Amino acid sequence: MWGLFLVLLHVIPGNVFPRIPHYLDLLKPDKLLHAALFAVFVFLLAGAFRKEGSPSLLRGHPALTAVITALLFGALLELVQHYLIPNRFGSVYDEIANAVGCLIGYITSSPRISRSTQR
Repeated sequence: MWGLFLVLLHVIPGNVFPRIPHYLDLLKPDKLLHAALFAVFVFLLAGAFRKEGSPSLLRGHPALTAVITALLFGALLELVQHYLIPNRFGSVYDEIANAVGCLIGYITSSPRISRSTQR
């Protein structure tokens, strides 16, 4: 469900979003949003991958598998945004922000996963 939410945010045409004042360009609040969304995505994926019904490959390293999945998903979304969505442009900087979020998600999900597998 979170993945679908991410897709919807990435395919909204760019002219729908309000313009950010020029003096705020340095802060790039959208990068914080990218990082936060992908941190949650990795956290949720890692939790899903560790469940009993998941293939053993996913359960072996759920947090790392979640990071790889999220990074590939983010890159695909940036390409779709750049080539298929009017008034939107994919960005390497957005993917870097996604990667930072994936790292945060990895760090926050790893202790939870290790504690739950020790029970």
